[in-house]
Amino acid sequence: MAIRLVLVRHGLSSFNAKGLIQGRTDDSLLTDEGYEQARKAGKALSKINFDKIYSSPLVRAAETAKTIKKTFNKEQNIVFDDNLLEVDLSDWSGLKIDEIKNKFPEIYPIWKNDPENLILKRNNNKTYKPIQELFFQATNFVEDVLKIYLDKDDINILVVGHNAILRCLILLLLGKPKQGFRKIRLENASFSILNISKKDNSFKTQIECLNQTSHLNKNIPNKIGDSRIFLIRHGETNWNKEGRFQGQIDIPLNENGKDQARKTFEYLRNISFNKAFSSSMHRPYETAQIILQNNKNLKN
Repeated sequence: MAIRLVLVRHGLSSFNAKGLIQGRTDDSLLTDEGYEQARKAGKALSKINFDKIYSSPLVRAAETAKTIKKTFNKEQNIVFDDNLLEVDLSDWSGLKIDEIKNKFPEIYPIWKNDPENLILKRNNNKTYKPIQELFFQATNFVEDVLKIYLDKDDINILVVGHNAILRCLILLLLGKPKQGFRKIRLENASFSILNISKKDNSFKTQIECLNQTSHLNKNIPNKIGDSRIFLIRHGETNWNKEGRFQGQIDIPLNENGKDQARKTFEYLRNISFNKAFSSSMHRPYETAQIILQNNKNLKN
């Protein structure tokens, strides 16, 4: 009994293209590039037989969901759920980041460093915490999904939404790690897959992938910040193929494992690594050698 939850962020919107904060405004529409991204996402996901499709009702997400659905052979309805609405950022919607920095210098650092404790005012002057409200929405959505599907066999669910609400869903399903909101990045039309299974009277979550963008002809998302770490598992061995536990037994790569390493080399060939670490065992070390064959100036 398991749920495979596929989370897709909407394609590039008009506000994304202009660098504007969107929030819950419905003035931001899907661009031509956004539609194309949605078609590519749909094609990449078309082999999955989805039992249910959920979407935010905001236009940019709804159009992404409709475009993705067109690539599927199975005809089904999209459920537009208000719990998937994007974060309500009130007067910030439609502004650029620099404008927010200048207009709200006291609270912008909270948004950047501790967004769960950001406090904004609505038009009626009442204060609220937008990210905490969003976690409440995410909780409602997850509870509804688990109630309906967790006792059923192998259910595939597609969820099309927005950057912030999808982050909250992921964090909630992972146990809501403290200050995790800024630790997840989701690009336009990327998809993330979580496998949820029943555990006693609760559930457990396995991450299958996060922020997958290869279907957009973009192997690796653009770098943010000063550094990043790539974690790569070694290629296949004969013991992997036979379903044997390996542990610290030094089993070498088989031919398929070497081919997997070569494909990883091609996938990462435009990345210039500054440092590399590997286990001393043959299977990871040989995998690393194949992947790093172009990095002749790699620091030791």
